[in-house]
Amino acid sequence: MRGTKYSGSWKVLVVLVVMTSTFTIVSGNKECSCPTRNASHPRTIVIGGSNNWEVNATNYTMWAFRNGPYFDGDVLVFKYNNDHNVVEMPDSESFEKCNVTGAKVLGSTKDGSGEGFKFTLKASLKLYFLACGQANGVHCGLGQMKLPFFVLPRPH
Repeated sequence: MRGTKYSGSWKVLVVLVVMTSTFTIVSGNKECSCPTRNASHPRTIVIGGSNNWEVNATNYTMWAFRNGPYFDGDVLVFKYNNDHNVVEMPDSESFEKCNVTGAKVLGSTKDGSGEGFKFTLKASLKLYFLACGQANGVHCGLGQMKLPFFVLPRPH
């Protein structure tokens, strides 16, 4: 697949499969006090935890995996200074290459201060590719400030 338009997609597919498998296993464990056990109510999740949405703060891909699963209705909070923003990449290839052409700005450079920029997950069964799009995607391109995650339907 090298050189094709889907060459970077296998990484995203692996993350998606692992997250979905983890959700399935954890959901079936009645003894677990994991987020899926309490998933009937939306969570408010500060991206990066106490490190917030900052360059060199954390590996956001791993952070997303450790803090998932994510359900429709959950609220993601991005706290950052005016050097950053939050964009949704149009596809996995743009995400892998940090090509912000066609990316949709969700949170501007002014939205991250104070209580932070809040993004409510409204689409079930959607794979999101979020990143910092400032300076033409430089922070994303450094391998940082990239956040992929899959949104599941909320269990009843």
